[in-house]
Amino acid sequence: MAAAWKRTDTVTGAVISLSYILICMMPLSNILLSPVPFWQYALIGTILYAALRLLTSTKPGRIAGLFLVIPAVLALMFLLLDKGIAHKEFLAWMKELGLAFEKLYFFEPLVHTRYAVFQLPILTLLTAATTVAVWLFHDRRFFFLPLTGYGMTCFILSYEMAGMESRHPFILFCVLSMLSYAGSIFDRRSRAGVENRESGLGRIMMQALPVVLVTLLVAVLIPKQAQPIRWKWLDEQLNKAYSRIEEKFTHTDTEFFSLNATGFSGREHLLGGRVRPSNTFVMEVKADRRAYLRGAAYSNYTG
Repeated sequence: MAAAWKRTDTVTGAVISLSYILICMMPLSNILLSPVPFWQYALIGTILYAALRLLTSTKPGRIAGLFLVIPAVLALMFLLLDKGIAHKEFLAWMKELGLAFEKLYFFEPLVHTRYAVFQLPILTLLTAATTVAVWLFHDRRFFFLPLTGYGMTCFILSYEMAGMESRHPFILFCVLSMLSYAGSIFDRRSRAGVENRESGLGRIMMQALPVVLVTLLVAVLIPKQAQPIRWKWLDEQLNKAYSRIEEKFTHTDTEFFSLNATGFSGREHLLGGRVRPSNTFVMEVKADRRAYLRGAAYSNYTG
């Protein structure tokens, strides 16, 4: 019976970890600014997570992992230090990858451009980062706050870079966070000797699931206002603090208007410069419903 419950705990932990990876990737994939099939990052995340579990859970797996990591590190050092054709092609590819990230930073989708080939590598990198974060903070050692913070960062990036709220994934993320919080309390109590570790982390989470679902259902059913909550005093204090930080750490050599100071490019050999955000109101828009708006500057005036 104990062995059966232990397998249940292992399976429950793996399911929660995979759920974290998939739910975090739902908003994170929005920063590519183009539709990404769910199966792509689901397949990549499942393969990477399974490989991490296999290569770290047993001694033979760790030995096999060393035999895989060492050749990979040597190959990377060869590509970086060698001055042959492979070195030049690798640097050229890395430069193009950096330009693809730069286009995403300036809200430009990669599809239908020469950077479209980098969409899958970028998706793989994002999925790999999410998988490693979940493995470190959930499987390797249970850290509730870093795990929740990484998930919240994914949703914030999705909203800031793509203007998408990802409401349903966020609800699922709240369920996982509550379950993980119950698991973190059990983990701390068991380490302190207060809780019997044989009761099982997976069972604690399964028992907490009905309470979590009822609480979340009640919270979702509460009606919300169309307008966001505003606190004028807090907004003013935040704007003042942001202005002081900007004045202290932001420096420019020019005080006059120039395209180099207000454009969208971050490199000197292209028109314009990196955008510097400001909280100064320049336009107010009134509409009958909420909408995501953004501005753009162009180098050619067409009238």
